[in-house]
This record gives sequence, structure tokens and C-alpha cells, in this order.
Amino acid sequence: MNYLVGPFQDYLRNACRFHAETVAYCVDTLPQVFRNLQINQLADINAHRVEKALQNSRWEITPEGIQRVEGEQSEYLLVLRQFLQYLEDGGYPVERGLPSLVNLKKAPAVKMGGLTAEEQQQLLNFLRFNVRNDTQRRDTSLLFLLVSVGCTLQEALNLKVHKSGIIRADAPQAISGDFQWIGDQMYLRIKGSGKAYRKLPVPLETVNFLNFYLENRKHRSARLFIRNSGKQPLDAILLVSAKRFISKIFKELAIDVKPADIEEVLFNTALENTEVAATPLATANYNAA
Repeated sequence: MNYLVGPFQDYLRNACRFHAETVAYCVDTLPQVFRNLQINQLADINAHRVEKALQNSRWEITPEGIQRVEGEQSEYLLVLRQFLQYLEDGGYPVERGLPSLVNLKKAPAVKMGGLTAEEQQQLLNFLRFNVRNDTQRRDTSLLFLLVSVGCTLQEALNLKVHKSGIIRADAPQAISGDFQWIGDQMYLRIKGSGKAYRKLPVPLETVNFLNFYLENRKHRSARLFIRNSGKQPLDAILLVSAKRFISKIFKELAIDVKPADIEEVLFNTALENTEVAATPLATANYNAA
């Protein structure tokens, strides 16, 4: 049965888009699933074996002997169900409908992973030419920011620039709203609790798309991202609206991300890309323009 470990790991990482930590836990728990199913080959897996696995999961061997597990083992049940779903999705010769036998009364929090390298390249290739009008330039700038910097979608929608509607780089105007130039590097400043800020470096390509969007948009505003249309074009974009147009782009590119997972997937994409924790930024001289 060990030959299934590698393919199951790939399934969790790619099809389920689980974070590396969640994937590692599932793989580590798989031997326990095999033991509780009491099988030697795939053909042995059926509804009866699944019921045995559920029954066996309620007991554990401890130094004091066999003891009943208190409470629901939601993490273990998640692994069992995902393994059965993997077998079904992969077309293995097992009984259909087995995942539905695993009832998760309280689903554990599952940490999502980011976009794969292939998906990111596909997305960026699309965005680089998605600049024909204000709305496209806005959406492109937002997505570039989200996959490269490490701020949440809501934080991005709240961002401000200089009151003139641009990001200025000329001293002493190196601070423009939530952006700051230090030498040749632009940083995004996200306010936390008290006087603390997160300082996030912004890659040059993202800077270029932000400036291209800001310098060419019809409606000028201190808000970085605005609606652009309707009776109130200068209003902030609602979170639900942003998810909607991001979902539309993902669907066009056949990138399978559920709307409910968009924020986490994009945030973790940026974290995996940077692999650098945000550093505190001194705020004594912070005067937003």
C-alpha cells in the first residue's frame, strides 16, 4: 500500500490545494488509516472496512493500555475521507460512495496552499497583457500586488496613495499614503495594532504595474483601488466584488480556486514567493500624504 503515498501526496497538494503542513500531516497519518482499515490490497476496501476504520479510530494504544479516545478525531477523519476521495477520483477499483460514510461533525480548519508555479506563470502571462482599459489595469495591479507582496485582499483594498492619486518617489515625498520609497526599493506599510506597521517590499514589476495603472486612470483618488464605474466611481471596492472579478479571471484561465479560498490562496502564494517574514517599520516620522 505504500505505493499510494506519493500519488496521494500529489493529490493533496495539487487537486485539494492543501498547504505543505496539512499535506505532511495527512501523509504521516496514512499508515494509521491503513492499519484501521485492516487491508492488504485496494480490493479489500469496502463499506465494512470503512466502518471498521471508524470504529478502530475511537481507541488508541497508550503506555497504560488500550483507551477510548475522548471527543471526535476530526483531523484523522479528514485524512480518512480525503484518502477515500482520492481513490474514487483516481478511478481505483474500490466501492463508490465510500467518502460519504465518513461524517465530519466538526470539520477541522484546513490550511490552504498557494498557486502552483505553473498557475502563477499562467496568471502573470495573462495579466501582463490585461491592460487595455482602467478596469483591466486595476485588476492586473491588484493581482500582481496580492501574489508578490504578502498582504490580504482586504488590506489591499484599503490601501491609500498620495492625495494627488499617484505614488510619488521624489524626496521629500517618498511617503505616499501606505507606500514608501527607501532608496531604490518601494515598501508597502500595513498598519497593525498600536503604532506597529508591517513593512513589505514591493517587487519592481509590481511597482511598474501600479504606476501604469495610477498614471493612466480616468478618476484620480487617494484610494489605490476604486470602482471606476457607476454613480460612485471613486468608492472603495467591496470585498465580495473583488472576489467576483478575481474568480472570473481564474475561471478564464482554468485555475481551480473556490471563491471562499481566494484570499487565503493568494496570501499564501505571496508568502511562499517571498519566504521572508514582514519586518517592523519605525513609525515615529510617519505622516501619510
